[in-house]
Amino acid sequence: MKKLMIACALLLALCVLLISCGEGGDPTTEPTETTTAPATTAEMTPEELWETIDARMEALDSYTMDLEAQIEFSLGEDTIRMALGSRTSIMGLQSGDFYFLEEDFTSFADPETGETESLRGLQAYHEGRYFISSEESGEQIQKLCSPMTVAEAIEFRSEDSTELETLFRGTDLSVSRDEDGDWILRESGYTAMAIQQIKEEFGLSDIGLDLEVLDVILTVTTDESFLAKQITLEFSFASSAYSPLLTMAIEFSEYDSVAKDPSKLTVSEYTEIEDLRLLDEWEKELEGFLEKSSGSFVLEIRQEMSVGTESMEALERDSIAFGVGEQGYYYDVSADVNGVHYEVSYLRGLQAVTANGQSQSTMQSEAEAKGYIAVLFNNVAYSAAQVSDVEALGNGVYELYGRFYQKETIETVLGGPCTSFAQKMQITVSDGRIASIVLTIEAAGMQNGTPCRYDLKISVTIPE
Repeated sequence: MKKLMIACALLLALCVLLISCGEGGDPTTEPTETTTAPATTAEMTPEELWETIDARMEALDSYTMDLEAQIEFSLGEDTIRMALGSRTSIMGLQSGDFYFLEEDFTSFADPETGETESLRGLQAYHEGRYFISSEESGEQIQKLCSPMTVAEAIEFRSEDSTELETLFRGTDLSVSRDEDGDWILRESGYTAMAIQQIKEEFGLSDIGLDLEVLDVILTVTTDESFLAKQITLEFSFASSAYSPLLTMAIEFSEYDSVAKDPSKLTVSEYTEIEDLRLLDEWEKELEGFLEKSSGSFVLEIRQEMSVGTESMEALERDSIAFGVGEQGYYYDVSADVNGVHYEVSYLRGLQAVTANGQSQSTMQSEAEAKGYIAVLFNNVAYSAAQVSDVEALGNGVYELYGRFYQKETIETVLGGPCTSFAQKMQITVSDGRIASIVLTIEAAGMQNGTPCRYDLKISVTIPE
């Protein structure tokens, strides 16, 4: 679901890229005189139309964008459907009183249960603070704000916009006008390399399905004065059992007439933290760690379970090295699990496991090998979207609170509902990088009328 949410954000980024709406410059400069395109019925080249649209949109001080997207594909007898929508209002691009409010919504229908899951999110900048908020099926997950300058807010909001330049590299471009005088620019004919990059940017390569994209059709419609009215994006898929459908559209409105709506941005209703940009920076650093040409980390998992007066303990410690060598991708894992030593390695399609002096080899693809290491590394389950509070303890140590681990999973271990449940995460930053991340969970419950307790501590340490 996260990847499909990213697709929604990426199309919004496409708009930022298209209109170049002054966000790369200094929004505190004096208002720019509106550029009026020449009234003409003469034929325009696609390049000329792009430049004219840019000139018109760059001169705007405010506008609103409404996005709608539909994703659908079949899995056996089931049809998976997801709807995404967002509304973004931006103002102060020329006048200097910068403000934006972006609200998004995602709904996902589970074909097995018939239930609909929903996600709601908010991002905004108003009066020197950046706000973020998220809900899952009505439950508030995150509601944070941080002081931020206009320049910092603009950079933070538009970090991913440059990733969509591939959408402007079609080989088949055309310009037309309809009976109302609107200009229509269509772009398609993408190369196989460009299509692969677009699939990656929109998360289609990561949803576990072999979806063959034949082409992408990008259509931009403007009014007769060259103000963008609509952007649509349609994916053309090869025939398959999945019967995929993916369409997106953005409507523009409220040119130079956006009004602020601070009703949802009351500071006292948010948890203010030092710098919420750190949450995304940590997530990107952790996501990028496994993409390095080589790396190593130490994973420790300690579990303690007690029922009445009886208790038990489990301890695992893994030292992992991975990377790409002369013979391709490899990994080496030295593991101690409850006193038993294991050696696990991978090279050239074979995984070798040694325990108690005995070795066994099995076939393993490179993708499976990378997935094996990813599962070990991601045991700590950090997600920026799940953080509800951050406390800076000093010396690069941060204590995080949020929903990192599902309580239902712990209740399965306890054998019933939790009577108490607490979780926190600690991140230590050294020399500008994450040195360690530790997840701690303490839970209690009842097992057949007897008090029980379960404590879990997972840590990942990344050496220099």
